Amino acid sequence: MDRHGSVEAQRKTKKMTYKVSDNLAEFHKLAEGFETSTYRDSGGVLTIGIGHANQDTAAFAEGDTWSERQCLDVWRADVAVAEKHANNNISVDNCPQELFDAYVDLIFNTGVVPKTLARKVNVGDFEGATEELPKWVYVNGEVVGGLVKRRMAMYAYVKGGDWEEILKYPLKTRSESSMAGFNELLAKWGYEFVAKPNTSKKFALEPRSGA
Repeated sequence: MDRHGSVEAQRKTKKMTYKVSDNLAEFHKLAEGFETSTYRDSGGVLTIGIGHANQDTAAFAEGDTWSERQCLDVWRADVAVAEKHANNNISVDNCPQELFDAYVDLIFNTGVVPKTLARKVNVGDFEGATEELPKWVYVNGEVVGGLVKRRMAMYAYVKGGDWEEILKYPLKTRSESSMAGFNELLAKWGYEFVAKPNTSKKFALEPRSGA
């Protein structure tokens, strides 16, 4: 396939409405947390299901227990807004399911609707769209390890690789051995997460030299 898609694909009028897959639910179970009973997340927020909090779509009380089906139904309602934004920005019918899932995850996680990723999808540049994912790792101008894990796991998800090993990795940015082990995982995808002690940024996620 032409990296930028055919002229026909670029002119194509979208007729379908995409839906997130159940595979994205599995991704979110690891990325957001998953419990059928209430629990407190890392920030102390009362949560249930797949990272569902009370400010979202369905209310609950501490001590509640939901079925796995109820957790999945509520999760789908939670991601519906991001799903709608993604559909509003993708104008072609041939976007790969994994890439659509990644776009929804990015919107859901950041609250931002990235236009460049959608623009690349709309001209058939699916590889270029996927390469947008590792750019979204900043908070207040600094690269955050947790976001590096999430974006690179989603990068592997889109590429059909083992995304779980990245999300599950116990990354400790102050440990050289932990960073080295993490970079062994990222090497499969042509990236590295490096410390930048002599620059204004503490860390960077970069393409590996020679990749």
